[in-house]
Order: sequence, then structure tokens, then C-alpha cells
Amino acid sequence: MPATPGRLSLPADNDEALEGRSMLGRTVMSILLALALGVLAGWLFRDQLTWLGTWLVNEYGSGGVFVSVFVIDWVPMPATNEPILLLGVSAGMNLLKLFVAAASASVIAALASYGGGHLVDSHTSLGDRMARAYPGVTRLVRERGATGIAIAAMVPLPFSIFCWTAGIVHVPFRQVAVASLLRIPKTAFYLWLIVAGWGLT
Repeated sequence: MPATPGRLSLPADNDEALEGRSMLGRTVMSILLALALGVLAGWLFRDQLTWLGTWLVNEYGSGGVFVSVFVIDWVPMPATNEPILLLGVSAGMNLLKLFVAAASASVIAALASYGGGHLVDSHTSLGDRMARAYPGVTRLVRERGATGIAIAAMVPLPFSIFCWTAGIVHVPFRQVAVASLLRIPKTAFYLWLIVAGWGLT
């Protein structure tokens, strides 16, 4: 029996619904994990993290936080910067300085990643290899552009991969720059979660 047009469109609708539920599930899970990170780390490794965080802050200060977050949010690898926030909290670092260093580094790293993606796509075959390595990210960025970047900016996903991909597929720079500013409230929110979790131990 031939499929009707309504039936033909159903798989795409289902895919969008599944993608939305998956993103919502990841967001809720990430919030719970950030809170759990603060609680478990404070309970199991409080002394070790305090020592390591104090060393980082005393030796390098806000600059150490900035560089650490920048590297994590610039190198295209599946990593997030919340552990650096945890080290700053464990060391008793001034929260405003910690927030400013981390948030500014994350935004600048996003723009650097976008530029890196442009260069990669223009001069090497690495763009095609990244597209094959991260097909879900590539599809989301191609289909939703800055909206996909904005979604990634607000949750602890490997944001660098999204920004490199945005450069590779030529999402307009202004849209990426605006979307990357969402890293500022994201950093504030997850820092608050980590502080709350750490304070419970």
C-alpha cells in the first residue's frame, strides 16, 4: 500500500521530537551531575582538591583559570570546563574572579574555535574528518546554525567541537559570536551548582 504524505513526514517529526527529548534529558542530567560533582568531590577528595586548587590559584591566579578553561574550550575534544571551576571553589578563590576568568575564557575560546574551523576547512581535509567523527554535531549545526550553537553553549557539552564545526560549515560569524555570549550565564549557573554541592559536604 503506498505511503501517504503524512506518513512520509512522520519519521522526520519523530526524529525532531526524539532529538528534543534527548537534549532535555542531557540538560537535566548535566545539572544533576554538576551538583553531584560538588558533593562527591567534597566528600571523597576534599583535601586533595583543596591542595591542588590552592596550588593552581597561588601559582597562577586568575590567569591559570583563564588559560585552563581556554584550552579545554578551544581544543576540539570531548571535555568540559566544570572541573576547573571545582578547583577554584575548592581553593576558596574569590568567586567573582573565578567567574570572570572562566566566562571570558570560554567566550574567547569559542571565537578562536570558530576561526580554527574556518582555517581547517580552507587549507586541510580535517574538516571532513571532524564531520565523520561527530556526525550528530555536524547535522545539528548545519540544520540549526546559531540555534544549535546556542543550545550547546548553555549545557556542559564539548562546546569547542560545536564551534569548530560552525567554522567548518560557515555559520555566519556574528551569529556564533552572539550565541557564544550564552557561555556567560551558563558559567554562572554551573558555578553556583558546584558551590552549592561543595557547601553540602
